[in-house]
Amino acid sequence: MTMQNKNISNLKNIAYVNQKGGAGKTTASVLTSLACNHLQRGVEILDRDDDQQTATECWQQIEKTPAPAKTEIRIIDTPPDLKKKGFQDGIKAAHLVIVVSSPSPADLWSSKRTVQEVRRLTKAPIYILFNKIRKGTIFSTPEHLEDMAKKMEAPRLDCSISQSEVYQHSLVLGWSALHKKHKEEITRLVMEILTKVPSGSF
Repeated sequence: MTMQNKNISNLKNIAYVNQKGGAGKTTASVLTSLACNHLQRGVEILDRDDDQQTATECWQQIEKTPAPAKTEIRIIDTPPDLKKKGFQDGIKAAHLVIVVSSPSPADLWSSKRTVQEVRRLTKAPIYILFNKIRKGTIFSTPEHLEDMAKKMEAPRLDCSISQSEVYQHSLVLGWSALHKKHKEEITRLVMEILTKVPSGSF
C-alpha cells in the first residue's frame, strides 16, 4: 500500500513510534484497531516495515468481520529506527503521533530522542502513551508518569495500557480474548486518542 500525503488523503493518520524495539508499538497499534473495529470506526494498519501489505487482514480474520465500507483511520506502525525511510515517511504523513513507552527510567532517553526527531519532521501533535503499567508500583503513579512525560518533553495521554498477558493473546485471538476490564481500558484509550486528532479531522 502506498503512503498518501496527509494533505490530500481522506484518511486520518495516527502514527505509533519509538526508536527502541519492544516498546509495544505493534501491540498498541493492533489493540487500537481492534477497539476501533468494535466501535464500528473504519480502520486499517500500515506496517512501515513492510509497505506491500497491512496488518488489517490479520484482525479482519481474527474478528471475522468484512472490510469496512469506509476507512476513517489509518494506524501507522513505524519501524524502531529513526533513520529508516519508513519511520520518516510515517511521521510526515501523520495527523497525530503517539510515542509508546514504558514508564521505566531506562526508556527515558530513547523516548526523548524519538520525540525530538518527530518534532524535526512534523508539526503534528505528539503525545506519550505509557505502556506496560504495573498497577500499585511507583512507576504507575500519576506523579511519576507526569515527571517522565515532562522529561521526554511531550504531554502524556491520561489513559495508559496496563501490563497484562491478555493483550498478547489478543494479537492471536482478537477482541474476544480481552476481559471486560481490558476492553474498557482500551476503549477509553481509543476514545481519548480520537479527541487528540486535530479539530476538524473527523
